[in-house]
Amino acid sequence: MNLTSLQVLLAVLVGWWPIFLNAERVEIAERGGAWQVLVEGEPFFIKGFTWSHCPVGKKYDYDLFAEEEATIQAALQRDLPLMKEAGANTLRHIVPEEWMGKIHERFGFYFIANDYCGRYGVTLDGKFIAHPDYSDPKTRELIKARWRELATRYRDAPGLLLHALGNENNYGLQWESEAVANLPQDEQQREKAKHLYSLFNEIAVEVKAIDPDHPVGIVNGDLQYLDLIAELCPDIDYLGVNVYRGRSYRDLFKRVKETLGKPVLFMETGCDAYNAVTHQEDELAQARMIHANWDEIYQHSGTRKGEGNCLGAMVFQWADEWWKTGQQINLHQHDRTATWYNAEYRFDAAADPNMNEEWFGVCAIYPEVVDGAHLIRPRAAYYTLREIWQANPNGYSKEGGDFPSFSPEKMMEQSQRAAKELEARRVKAAIPFERPKKLPLPAMVYTEGGEETPWAPSGFMPAENFLALDPSCRIQPHEGETCLALSYRSGGDWSGLVWQNPPGDWDNDQPGGYDLSGATVFRFWARGEVGGEKLTVSMGGPLTGLYPNTFEAELGEITLTKEWQVYEKSLEGMDLRRIKNPLTLVFKGNGFPYRVFLDDIGFE
Repeated sequence: MNLTSLQVLLAVLVGWWPIFLNAERVEIAERGGAWQVLVEGEPFFIKGFTWSHCPVGKKYDYDLFAEEEATIQAALQRDLPLMKEAGANTLRHIVPEEWMGKIHERFGFYFIANDYCGRYGVTLDGKFIAHPDYSDPKTRELIKARWRELATRYRDAPGLLLHALGNENNYGLQWESEAVANLPQDEQQREKAKHLYSLFNEIAVEVKAIDPDHPVGIVNGDLQYLDLIAELCPDIDYLGVNVYRGRSYRDLFKRVKETLGKPVLFMETGCDAYNAVTHQEDELAQARMIHANWDEIYQHSGTRKGEGNCLGAMVFQWADEWWKTGQQINLHQHDRTATWYNAEYRFDAAADPNMNEEWFGVCAIYPEVVDGAHLIRPRAAYYTLREIWQANPNGYSKEGGDFPSFSPEKMMEQSQRAAKELEARRVKAAIPFERPKKLPLPAMVYTEGGEETPWAPSGFMPAENFLALDPSCRIQPHEGETCLALSYRSGGDWSGLVWQNPPGDWDNDQPGGYDLSGATVFRFWARGEVGGEKLTVSMGGPLTGLYPNTFEAELGEITLTKEWQVYEKSLEGMDLRRIKNPLTLVFKGNGFPYRVFLDDIGFE
């Protein structure tokens, strides 16, 4: 259930809302050859998570803090006590300054305020630019102005720890410009990088002038262009890196020390919990990798051993995000598709690719909702971090410190206990099933002439969709006199259509749907106008909400021909007691309009 207004009022009365303090002074200092973060003069070793709290069914643009108060509180109450229990003290996530203060005062977390500096596009003069030209003066000023505004807003926010510029922008130098066009091809990327890092330094200078009490760094993809960073970013206070090198970071600490002479902070590091060889969740492989990583992080922290230049790390990530693989589609499906290869993750390196983006959480996430938030289950990696983070990095030595050894039996025992607790909460999440109306078979999704059917083609995606429907098209139907024509109009990267009952019920919060028990196959006919058109097709789902679908399946991507072809999905063994969304189609933009035809869609 969600928090009620009465619960929120009680929270206020018992001290949920803090009395805010002022922002604390943070500095990064070198003492005795070792670097440390100092908060009001006291050593602070960073132990944290990248955290965005993305529910099942949502994607990268989900904004928790745009939700109602009760939803925000439910999310905080699910995640932050568990993080605090593990020993975490920092979150990489920019939140409204009001909420930053509330979270800091109630839970004690500090924040690294991070803006991506155009990494995923900018809007300039009313036009969206996917790959910003960092040599362009207007683009540079746009990004700098954004940071001036952020630094001004956040400089006095309680809980602010550091400013971080960008996110692997060195991997996104895909723009074209006259500034580099005349250079040999092998020199163009390096020249683009020079414009990027000079921009970073200009931002750092401006941010430090506005907010001298919080250090500024960049977020680089590994150590690429480290020499340019040393040359062009003299005013940053630390180097933030996203690094995925398997069990060992190897020479990373030494190279940063010798080339840059400034401390390093891992802004992303971690391991997925899925084994692409065995095709199963592999908690222990993830936990072992994270244990080995933190052994080195502690060894090179501000102590007498190692290079002494590591400020800590942010684990990627807190909980699985189900949008990572499809980005826009299959948001209610925990995708097991690996999308890139890394030979250093040796537990499943025999598979190519082997890196599963939707499985990097130290917590697994589930569709069921309890107390206003999706259920999560801490994995063995969570308990490994909880044990590690109790050790004092400033007292650690490789030869005989207090860094804990890895115990697979102990970690799995705790993980299995968490799994049992999860099942108990899933029982709580269950609601009495109200069986909807039983439909006789065959149950049609589209019939002759576009006559009304139990489900309406009402769910257009995104809000600005690029689809046009003609349910009474007479161009070469499969049977009868008409078929359904769908025209994709150029203008977007994708568009989708969902058949719904009731129309517009995206969150499954309303009664509806139909009982199709007894159906054995879902079948439809389709063709393209010219052939080669691609569609992604799914049936049923999502399985969330008060009145969820009881069935979800994928046909995946199909390539149409000019001639009618039949497509089928067996329903044997499927739970068909409530089908609210019998069919979902997703069209990918090809840069030009195209048209497809469907006919005789239904359950038999």
